[in-house]
Amino acid sequence: MLVEDRNREVSLGALAIHHNTLRVLVSAMLPQLARLSPDPEGWLDELKQVAQLSVDYSAFPQAFHINPEMMKAAVAGAVEEVFAGAQSVLALQQAD
Repeated sequence: MLVEDRNREVSLGALAIHHNTLRVLVSAMLPQLARLSPDPEGWLDELKQVAQLSVDYSAFPQAFHINPEMMKAAVAGAVEEVFAGAQSVLALQQAD
């Protein structure tokens, strides 16, 4: 049983690394896309609002021990973090 538990921990760790890598890449790509707009801050803000509405109106299934409402709250928090990162990067790029 110990080997199975260790393998599960390694798999979950790898999944977390991939997940966080994707979040960082999305946060890096969004400012690049925003810069194509005449109003980069406005574009990014509008996209954030659409993403937040999508979270509000999406149904999230039960995932292991995480109930749908907890999953919705976690996704909403992750969306907020991604856009906070993107907005910070955009502000730094525009300051240069």
